Parts: sequence; structure tokens; C-alpha cells
Amino acid sequence: MDIKTISAGLSSRVTDNNSQQTKTNNQVSSSTAKGLNDKVTLSSSVKDLEQTAKSATVDNSARISELKESIKDNSYQVNAESVASKLLATETLIVGA
Repeated sequence: MDIKTISAGLSSRVTDNNSQQTKTNNQVSSSTAKGLNDKVTLSSSVKDLEQTAKSATVDNSARISELKESIKDNSYQVNAESVASKLLATETLIVGA
């Protein structure tokens, strides 16, 4: 295959993507002009939680150093049962029971 052919194909894809993006931007501008804006309001408890999270300090450097050292010397053991259990728990949270 000729390099010029490849370049032309890529160039047309970029142009197509840019034109699609322009259409999307125009649709967003049109929606905004019509007054179709979404609004989110956080409750005071969420705002308090956000402030608490910002002020919390977590120092895991000692644990991270331990893990790095055990990985380096090949003594780190993965607990497959624990990993599987946590994956299932996460799946249940995401999908629901």
C-alpha cells in the first residue's frame, strides 16, 4: 500500500471527526441558547462531607514502602480469595443484587 494512500485515508478520517465534533458543538450551543440547562444542587451534608474529605490527611507511605519491598524480594503473596470476594462485592454495588 502506498504511503500517500494511507495519509489520504487518515486525513479524511480526521476531517470527518472534526466535522462531527463541530455538529455536536453546534447542537450544544443551540440547546444552551434555548435555555435548556441542567442544574445540580448539593445538599449541606454532601458539602460538609466534601470539606471533611479535603481536610483529611492520609499517609500510606509506610504501607507503600512495605509493599514495594515485598514485591521486590518476591515475598508478596496475593490472597486470591480476598481479591475475588472484593470483586464480587464491587460488582454487586455496581449492578445491584
